[in-house]
Amino acid sequence: SCSTMYVTVVGGGNSTPIFAALSKAAGHTVAILTRRPQDWDANDVGFVNEDLAWYPESELRVAIDLVTSDPASCIPQSDMIFIAGLPIHFNPEVLAKIKPHMDMRRRVYVGSICAYGGFNWVAAEALGPGNYSLFGTQLIPWCCGTVEYGRTGLVIGAKRLLRIATEDGKDGHGVKPI
Repeated sequence: SCSTMYVTVVGGGNSTPIFAALSKAAGHTVAILTRRPQDWDANDVGFVNEDLAWYPESELRVAIDLVTSDPASCIPQSDMIFIAGLPIHFNPEVLAKIKPHMDMRRRVYVGSICAYGGFNWVAAEALGPGNYSLFGTQLIPWCCGTVEYGRTGLVIGAKRLLRIATEDGKDGHGVKPI
């Protein structure tokens, strides 16, 4: 069930603390995989929200479960791996580092906050064959920034419609409800 997912958010960009905090608040186990774990505090991750019509609180702060630079500590148990704070030209390199730690027999959702740049082709080439399900958002879900790196994101405005792309467009693995 999606209420018990292990979500790994990859990258340290503007969207990372937002997606991580929302995932944790939704009841998931959350890890952040970043090159700079020393700059994060797993006990205090969140965002300031300027769009109260989208999310009714002006701030969300949570303690997440793990911040690490070691894919071996979070990828094997991940149900969802979400690249959320990474320039797309780094996707092949990062996916190649993740691959050895994925159990290719398990259904794992592997997605990107921005599916442009041929994410599905890049991911399929980097990961090779496996039982994973690729997906991505058409656009970043919110206009956002960083208040304090490793701690606080900023949501200036959230999109009210967010398109999710799946490999065949039919969503046979149930990504969209998640």
